Amino acid sequence: MSDEAQARLASLLAALVGLYIALSPIWTTMSTGVMVSAIATGSVITLASIWQLFTKSTLPSWINGLASIWLVIAALVFGSYTFSVWSQIVAGVAVFLLASWDGSEIAHYNERNEHASSLT
Repeated sequence: MSDEAQARLASLLAALVGLYIALSPIWTTMSTGVMVSAIATGSVITLASIWQLFTKSTLPSWINGLASIWLVIAALVFGSYTFSVWSQIVAGVAVFLLASWDGSEIAHYNERNEHASSLT
């Protein structure tokens, strides 16, 4: 699988996890702080992941990485219901790993194209 295809797959998976995070207050009991954080952070992750599908910049991956760190911190600070806390932590770790994979593949893709263009 090419770098570009792997980056697209990572972006698509991160968008799905972001959507899960944003919609998770529908089916899980959460404190108000975690609910607001989940909706906002899930929306940011989803939008950054969709943006990543159409650009070759690593900025959306950085945004997702930072958002995933915030998601875990918010769950630990504001969370009071065990399932919702663990759900947010697992989703945050998943997004962080996907953002790292996505950013790495985009960087490799850009590096190869830069090297190829310098040869011509």
